Amino acid sequence: MAKVFTSQAVEAIRAKYEALPEETRPTLYWLACDERGQAVQQKIETWAAALPRQALQKIKPRLLDANHFRSAYGELLTMYWLGQCGFCLDYERPLPNGQTPDLLVHESARGPSFICEVYTEHLSAEMAAKDQKLSQLRRGLDAIPIDYGLSLRGDHGWHDRDHLDIPRVVQEIHSWLAAGPGVGEKRRFGFLQVKVISVDRGYKSVATMGPVITSWVDGGRPWGKMQEKVSKYAAIAKQMKLPLVLAYVTEFAMGTSGDTVADALLGDEMITARVEKGSGRIVSEWAHRGDDGLFQTSSPALSAVLAVSEIDGVVRATPFFNPNAVNQLPEDAFGAQGRTGAFQQ
Repeated sequence: MAKVFTSQAVEAIRAKYEALPEETRPTLYWLACDERGQAVQQKIETWAAALPRQALQKIKPRLLDANHFRSAYGELLTMYWLGQCGFCLDYERPLPNGQTPDLLVHESARGPSFICEVYTEHLSAEMAAKDQKLSQLRRGLDAIPIDYGLSLRGDHGWHDRDHLDIPRVVQEIHSWLAAGPGVGEKRRFGFLQVKVISVDRGYKSVATMGPVITSWVDGGRPWGKMQEKVSKYAAIAKQMKLPLVLAYVTEFAMGTSGDTVADALLGDEMITARVEKGSGRIVSEWAHRGDDGLFQTSSPALSAVLAVSEIDGVVRATPFFNPNAVNQLPEDAFGAQGRTGAFQQ
């Protein structure tokens, strides 16, 4: 089995980024060169091993390039999930007009061949900066060679401050732990409240819980980019009479839910109620969608969207089918019922 993170690849990544300040090293560096990245490495190796050889050969250099890693990671998740559904596919196979979509999925017993483009949504620059501060804090604390479990609570908005001396805070916590505080003891270190929750767990270093940062995606934010991909392949999909599918992949930290995706694709869900005069009693109520969803405003070439995610090594995807598509896919095309715009009017 051809590995992605060979020893030569890891050493090349280390040599390229190790001299940079910790806070500026890319995600790929920590994944490849830090022992805490081993679990993610193993997941990537498992998913990559399931790919067709041609696809693995093409995507491997992108997975090892910090500038393309996140996009390639989304493509890998999508290919793995489609493969688990029983589809055969080609990665970056040229179409008759010379365009190379991410995936060309072969015809199967479930439905026709289709073009699949992958759009991977990243944290915004603002949230990435906050996440960088959190990562720097956790790496520093995790490196303290004393067996403690700590609960961390940051002041409101701590990650928005421009001048945080995180190395100093880590050093002060190290000195406090060296003095041997007991379970339940608390102390404030600048922007951080620290509480000891366990001692002598049998480990070699500190383990932490918190502080938490979550980025909730603005439901309308990604769809401009997705519309660009639809526009790019709409003509050739129409010419070849092939469904066009977009795979939308998000990072776990973004907190995107299925309802968020449904609102953006199908239109915001609204509840209308009929109220009795005088008493104010609700007589009846019903759900319906607005007319601002991507399926209403996009080209009818868009046949479906797959909302792809990964949690704890399990890759999942929820299909959303466009009821207005020119080239329809069966609603059991992916082995499960998807969502359409079918709401009571």
